[in-house]
Amino acid sequence: MNEEINSLKELLINKICALEKLTNEQFEALETARDLQAQEYARRLDLLNHEADRLRSMQATYLPREVYESQHDELADKVDNLQSFKDGLTTQLIEIKSIANSHEDMDKRISANHTMINILWFIVITILLGVIVSFITHIL
Repeated sequence: MNEEINSLKELLINKICALEKLTNEQFEALETARDLQAQEYARRLDLLNHEADRLRSMQATYLPREVYESQHDELADKVDNLQSFKDGLTTQLIEIKSIANSHEDMDKRISANHTMINILWFIVITILLGVIVSFITHIL
């Protein structure tokens, strides 16, 4: 019986040693997994910190909405002023074209009148020359 107890004792010691070895291996595996997880968390945190810095630097280049709206309103006013100015110029151009057309018509009438005056002068001079020639022929 002593032998049986020794045998059971040895068996229990072997099982306890195996369980202890298995527990140590699991513990080491858990520590390794925890270390790997900690490294992964550190890597991700580093990426997030760089992303936050990148976003902060990008945000510094953004135009605040109030500034945009103010400048947009100013630009809209300038465009409206330019449109009004353009409309005024268009009206003036139409008036100038109308005046130019009437001047062109007057120039044509004046040119026609000059032609008529030249013809009348030619007729008057021709008649006067005829009268002078006829007067001279009667005197001689």
